[in-house]
Amino acid sequence: MHPALDIRTLSKLPAEHKAIALTASRAEGTLEDLRNLQKLVRSANEKHRIRYLPAFYHFLDPSKIPGPLDWESPQSERLPPLIARIVYALRGTLRILTDIGSSRDLCLACWDRLWPWTHFLHQYHDHLASTIESPDNDEPPYLTVYAWFVVFAARLHEEHTTLLSGTPGFRSVLARAWRLAPTFQETKAYEPFLTSLARFLGSLTFSDTAHIAELISGAGGAPHDLAPLIVHYLAHIAARHSTALTQAPGYHFSCVLRLIMVFTARKAAPDDIPYKNFIDVLAAHGLVLAFIGAMRSLLDDTAHRGVAMGRGALMVVENLLAGPQGCQLLPRAIRAGFLSTLAQMSIQFGSGLDEEIRFFVRTFLPPNMVYYHVAVAISEVIDELFELVQSPELQSRAISEDFTLCIAAGAKRAQLLDEIDSDETVLRACDNLACGEIHERSRLRRCSKCRSSYYCTRECQIADWRNGGHSKICGSFTALTLSSCPSLCVDSQLSNQTQIDESQSCQLGFRERQFLRTLVQEAYDEDINFICVEQLMLMAEDHQPFILFDFTCTPQQVSVESVEDSFILKILHESGAFAQWEYLAERARASGGRMRLHVIRVVEGLRKRLWVIPLRSSSNFIEEDLQWCLDIVRENPDCGAIGVDEGVEETLANRGDLVEIH
Repeated sequence: MHPALDIRTLSKLPAEHKAIALTASRAEGTLEDLRNLQKLVRSANEKHRIRYLPAFYHFLDPSKIPGPLDWESPQSERLPPLIARIVYALRGTLRILTDIGSSRDLCLACWDRLWPWTHFLHQYHDHLASTIESPDNDEPPYLTVYAWFVVFAARLHEEHTTLLSGTPGFRSVLARAWRLAPTFQETKAYEPFLTSLARFLGSLTFSDTAHIAELISGAGGAPHDLAPLIVHYLAHIAARHSTALTQAPGYHFSCVLRLIMVFTARKAAPDDIPYKNFIDVLAAHGLVLAFIGAMRSLLDDTAHRGVAMGRGALMVVENLLAGPQGCQLLPRAIRAGFLSTLAQMSIQFGSGLDEEIRFFVRTFLPPNMVYYHVAVAISEVIDELFELVQSPELQSRAISEDFTLCIAAGAKRAQLLDEIDSDETVLRACDNLACGEIHERSRLRRCSKCRSSYYCTRECQIADWRNGGHSKICGSFTALTLSSCPSLCVDSQLSNQTQIDESQSCQLGFRERQFLRTLVQEAYDEDINFICVEQLMLMAEDHQPFILFDFTCTPQQVSVESVEDSFILKILHESGAFAQWEYLAERARASGGRMRLHVIRVVEGLRKRLWVIPLRSSSNFIEEDLQWCLDIVRENPDCGAIGVDEGVEETLANRGDLVEIH
């Protein structure tokens, strides 16, 4: 036994104090005896507090720990008073050990009594009173005993790392203390607890599934119980809600980051239930704002930042934003200062993170600017970003060119937003191709079933239902078109599904769909000469052309493809959307040039997505004029490319009142 735990040490106390300590140490000692002992400890100077330790220690006899049957026995009413005394004895022991900066040998000697009782409290948490009376406005012992145990264990862990790492149930107790942290946030236990928690998150092994299962169990039993603890911690780091976080925010961030990366590294393992989609669970609890806010702590804490930590942080952000909900999360990240954080990281970390930062500003962000809410978020911070990019610190770096191109793309999207907001008129074409008149959307009637097709009159709607093929596909083809209402497929010959998979259907809101249409219209107007020339060349080979606008590239790429042999046919077959494509191509052929196929390719998380956004014209003037040009070229083969270009220019110059919309 360690000398400091010898009951004979109490003889060094004043007689009155010795009597109180001996009474409290006995099995029959009361709660009041322990409270009186605790008052003596608080009033003693730091040097003499250790003399009271044997009284608390000897009361914590592991042989007194109740077993499962004790809760069902007739004497079970004795347990609550016993537990109350144990809690006070535990808290008293832990406070002395942590207050006096006791040696690790003494901490190790106390482990065999402190751990069994703490684990018991944790195991039977639901059987125990959630509060025990705390006199004199003292900190609540039942809640803070977990906190002080973690502080004590952290001191022991510095030298005896394998002891705690290999103790079954320890991670569960750690998570229980973490879960209770908000209840003792105003007590003396909170600051040392946060530092100790960070130490364990940064050093404990979590490589085994059982380790994570323990942590989740202590947090409440499910991944969604652990997620808010992580997010709350990060939010506190970002806001510097405590002295510990103010002094070393980067250290705390690195420790939480290490735990998150345990999950992201195992995300692909399909059978590891604790790991499965945990990054999405974190995102649902608000990880984006908290994480990016905490990332900024790296910029302020020079003592604890490093390239490896910055790389890990950016990897987590990539996992967050590259998922299926990425375009919903990205605006939050931008508003939280993600782009300015990238610029600051580039300045402060040197070239060590260029590859990771370049991925975001060159590869990831520009293609995602096709989404309305991303463009809006960019427009809100564009002035700040312009100023940051012009700073001498960033201009001196090679990566500044990537930032400049990214922000220029954002500025272009912001300008397009202004054009949309200044013109609230939304035009639609009648979906009866025999009519095809273009009017304000509010003047047209919609199909009551799919809500996606528009008509001038009831007669046009009936005509399209009977002769235009709408009866076969009403509401069914939503994986290629910007329709927001999936419904039953009524023609089994057109689809193997009886119900459209909603994950393949358009989940975009009105503003998102309108913005995509406006983007395509702008890209079409910019390259219309090139498009018409290429279209004419395909028509010369008797191919039905369509226009592909690839927004996954930076800058966007425009190409004229053949309906019959484009590379996208393989994609359409694999995605199950080929029948939809054939139907749309047939409608375009039947329109006589008043409907042309325009296809956009955009990013959607980690995958790429195709949408068909047909170009509707108020007349078939361009189609007829291109055909006329083609006939002339065929009759006069010597005119060559110059003749084709001149013919296209003349066609476009004579468009007059032609209205074209997407």
